[in-house]
Amino acid sequence: MLDTSGLKTFLEQKRTIFLTTHLRPDGDAIGSILALSFFLKSKGHHVTAVIPSEYPYYFEWFPCIKEILNYQNNKEFVLQQLKKSEIVFAVDFNQLKRNGELGQIISETTIPKVLIDHHTLPDAGFDFTFSDTKASATAELIFEIIRQLEPDLLNDQDIATCLYSGIVTDCGMFKYPSTTSHTHAIASRLLESGIDIGKINSLLFDNFKEKRLRYWGHCFSEKLKIHDDLHISILTVSKKELTGNHLKTSDLEGLAGFPLILDNIYLSALFIEREKYVKVSFRSKFDFPTNQLARIYFNGGGHLNASGGEIYLPLEESVTYFMEKINEFEVYLRTKK
Repeated sequence: MLDTSGLKTFLEQKRTIFLTTHLRPDGDAIGSILALSFFLKSKGHHVTAVIPSEYPYYFEWFPCIKEILNYQNNKEFVLQQLKKSEIVFAVDFNQLKRNGELGQIISETTIPKVLIDHHTLPDAGFDFTFSDTKASATAELIFEIIRQLEPDLLNDQDIATCLYSGIVTDCGMFKYPSTTSHTHAIASRLLESGIDIGKINSLLFDNFKEKRLRYWGHCFSEKLKIHDDLHISILTVSKKELTGNHLKTSDLEGLAGFPLILDNIYLSALFIEREKYVKVSFRSKFDFPTNQLARIYFNGGGHLNASGGEIYLPLEESVTYFMEKINEFEVYLRTKK
């Protein structure tokens, strides 16, 4: 159980608080930062919530999401608010570099920093840490903080909507092994607030534009490569394809894991060409440790079944590099058993 006694004491006085999350925020990041913001504002604190880059269009429905500042569009004002703040909360990331340019600036300040996260191997540069790698989502930790400090607020439908959304997106609609009985107990408690999970799930997962669906279809029919002997699937997406199809990187959310619906695929890899590097996303079934693969070979990390990293090679060479390293990694795993 998280020890929130120190945080409770700190929040007994009205504070000026700065919240932020990671680049390219996902459902857990958005849901967690909004729920925490609602909670803190209800206690009379002055809160500035900031994302370091834009969120996907399909999150526009989140309650009060327009109140979150985009650092890229409001740099001067955001930095003014940071300078005024008494404390910074890093939500759903545990390395300030994952906050981009803003994270570098935060790291150079003397403002106390609080980590609320569920990823492995957190940085040491935080003054206070709320971390549990067994949690299915950071939203679980926000739930626990609110439960301990102001449990009645869990009946607030905006807070419950955000927490439920953060959990259900990060645990893959309760499919991932990170889902526990505690995860379901939290979801059950949030349902008591009266939230409409049918509507929420539809907004979260039934949100494709036609061009996004057609491009995914093209990927599966023309681009998907299967390596039956290794139980691996590979997809690549070039910058030219994204531009030519009028897509954003957020339109690829979920694409990495989709090939896992195949009964013979245990690891799916998606390579996305960016300006100076290739972003690689891994998704897996069962106990295949994608986080170890990402950490050892791709300067990345994440969770057991969902992780990512970077390769500083051209797109096709990145796939060749991956194929070399996956064979090496298979040998590494066998030596660990």
